Amino acid sequence: MVRENERLIVVHPQKRDLDVTLYEGFKKALELGAEWIVTMDGDFSHNPQDIPRLFRKGKENDLVVGSRYITGGKIVRWSWKRKIMSRGACILNRLILGIKLKDSTSGFRCYSRALAEHLISRPFVTQGFAFQVEAVARAERGDWKTCEIPITFRKREKGHSKVNSEDIKRYLVGIFRLRQKL
Repeated sequence: MVRENERLIVVHPQKRDLDVTLYEGFKKALELGAEWIVTMDGDFSHNPQDIPRLFRKGKENDLVVGSRYITGGKIVRWSWKRKIMSRGACILNRLILGIKLKDSTSGFRCYSRALAEHLISRPFVTQGFAFQVEAVARAERGDWKTCEIPITFRKREKGHSKVNSEDIKRYLVGIFRLRQKL
């Protein structure tokens, strides 16, 4: 059993699909007895100091999303093109899948053990970063308690986004397939 103050950090140095990384991370955390699982970007675009706020809200919710798109949330140093792509994806997720959360693409999250177990109990329909959208859709459809807290998302200082045209195409195909399966 993982003690209350211990943390497990899983880092994958090679490029892997996000769905595989998150699925494996959930499994490992659950095997170690985690009651809460936090996911975040490893490049400090998400501020680790916001983790206690995720946990506080997690006491009354099964999924807490750090949101750029609710009152108090913001994005620092992103191009207008990147902002439009991100916001557009969230709008599509609401229109196509009926998602209520405003920032369904945020990777800064806290999952309850029960929700994580539920999510990995059956295969995901989507791949890549659409996995995160599917997790929100399945949580909302399953009547799990979800909420958002405002965060400031900062553009990474080094490196670049791994999102490419193939990822976008796979995301679009994935959400339409997911709509049929939900």
